[in-house]
Order: sequence, then structure tokens, then C-alpha cells
Amino acid sequence: MSLVLLLLFFCFGFVICNGHNGHRTAFLSMQDAVSGHFGLTTEQNDPCLLLKFSVSMYNLNINGTNIKSPMVDLSASNVKLDGFCANPKHRNKHAQLTGKWIENGREKILGLMFTTETIKSPIHQVEEVRWALSTVTYSESYQDSSIDFKTANDSIAISAPQKQRFLCKDRINITLRNSNYKDIVLELEPEIEAQPFGTVSNIFVCERTRRRTLSEAFQNKMTIFSGVVLGLSSVSVLTGYSLRRQLMPERFRQYEAFN
Repeated sequence: MSLVLLLLFFCFGFVICNGHNGHRTAFLSMQDAVSGHFGLTTEQNDPCLLLKFSVSMYNLNINGTNIKSPMVDLSASNVKLDGFCANPKHRNKHAQLTGKWIENGREKILGLMFTTETIKSPIHQVEEVRWALSTVTYSESYQDSSIDFKTANDSIAISAPQKQRFLCKDRINITLRNSNYKDIVLELEPEIEAQPFGTVSNIFVCERTRRRTLSEAFQNKMTIFSGVVLGLSSVSVLTGYSLRRQLMPERFRQYEAFN
């Protein structure tokens, strides 16, 4: 009997030590206030979850018009980061990052959960394996009371193909809900980067930035094209005038004599 209990204790301890998905929990927080990056690294200081963005919060529960306020800089040292990285050997990956800080006597926690899912690509309209920011949570605690907000189950604000890092130079809004309160909206401000399952070199540009870039490039080309057409038209007019002057000298002499 004692041997069975010992084995159960050993197995229970093994699961705790190895953490989520059977993977070790010895991850270190990483915060670079200069570059704005934050996340987690392995014991060998290899980034396994790397993010970059700033956040503003729109709290619709506040009376008045001043409902927008900047959230704390997650790359700053006054924010305590915790979480776990995904097991690279697993096909279905999970990673989580939480940031905790104290502001105006309130404990605030922002949670980000990343998973790999098979979803339909918005570009190619075919199913593919992608990673996604599947869940975002935000909570405030004061003394013995607390309030929690969470994204809807079908809400995915950030997603990219596997082995690609997400890059966006436009704002992204994430709505968090609580059935007893009005919504709050987290506005991620550019430049937004996300590499939840290790650093990679390939880049996936968000759809909004891609469309805006294409639109700006098209407008620039049209401006250049219009300038070229206007220049060619001016040259054509001057050339035609010179040719007429040379081919019909009598008419121009009569005109000059009239003047």
C-alpha cells in the first residue's frame, strides 16, 4: 500500500513539475523597455513567447466621455509576467502569458491564451493550421471584491499560419465581456508583433495593414502616372506647336504681321 502511495505521489509530483501539456514550467519573464518586447524565455534565455504592443482601454462602465485610458506598459519592470510556453513536440499547442500589476490600490491582471487551431484562411478560403490568440481575460481586484472580463468563445483577434510571426501596423480592438457589466474594449496599438510559439523569420502581415499598404501604393502609382501623363501632354503640345510653326511658316508670318 505504501509503495502505491509513493508511486502516486511521484507521478503527481512529475505532472506538477512538468506543468501544462507535460512540459516543464521553468520559464523566465522577459521585458525590454527599449524595444517594447515582452514575453517568456526558456532557462537557456531562448524566447519561446514574444510579444510587442501597447494597450489602451475603453471602459464603457465609466460615466462621462473620458472612457479611454492607457494601460500599463507590459514591457516595464513594474509588471510581473508569468505563464508557460508550448511544448514544441506537441501538435496541438497551448501557451499562456499573464501580466500582473498594482494601480491605484487595485490589482490588475491581463491574461493572454494562445492555441493552435484548424480554421479557414481569410485569404485562401481553405482550412489550415494556424495559431491564434484564442482567449483574452482582464480582471481587477480591490480588497475582497473582484471583477472579471473575457472575450467571447468565437472571438479571435489575432491569428497567423504556423511558423509565422504576426505583424500589424494598425490598431486592433478586442472586446471583453461580463454579463453583469458593460463591455470594455482593449485597443492594441501598433506596432503589433506576436510570436507565441517561438521566434520565426517568416512574417504574416495583418489584413488591415495589407489592404492599407496596397491602397497607398496604388494611390502613389496613380499620382506618378498622372504626373507622367501631364508631362507628356505638355511636351506634346509644345512639340505640335513647333511642328506647325515649321510646316506652316506663311500662316505664322501673317499672324506676326497682323500684330
